[in-house]
Amino acid sequence: MDETKKQILIVEDEVLVGWTLDNVLKKSGYHVTIVDSAEKALELLKTTVYDLIITDFKLPKINGFDMAATLRTSHSLTPIIMMSTEQDQDFQSGLPNNIISHFIEKPFDIAELLNTISTLFNKKNSIAPRV
Repeated sequence: MDETKKQILIVEDEVLVGWTLDNVLKKSGYHVTIVDSAEKALELLKTTVYDLIITDFKLPKINGFDMAATLRTSHSLTPIIMMSTEQDQDFQSGLPNNIISHFIEKPFDIAELLNTISTLFNKKNSIAPRV
């Protein structure tokens, strides 16, 4: 595995969406891991560090928002992109900014997603460590 590649965890239970993200992100030079549930993601995150997490909102058992809230206690600086088919503005505005880094509505534009990922990585890299 190339250690210079950014590590992205995708939490998505829709096979076609996961396959699409996997292909696009790998072609863009990222190392991708896909799981189909929040439980599997939380288990992986106990032993593996990811540079970015992309999660669907609607997941079996634990939804993506609750998973993200749990992750914030131990992965406070890891950017999290939430995806959903929800089109209600109240849903989007109701997501606290300190839980997710960005919201993307499904179906999403691949170029917009890649731009968002790049922006989040640049923002994360510009955060100076506290002394």
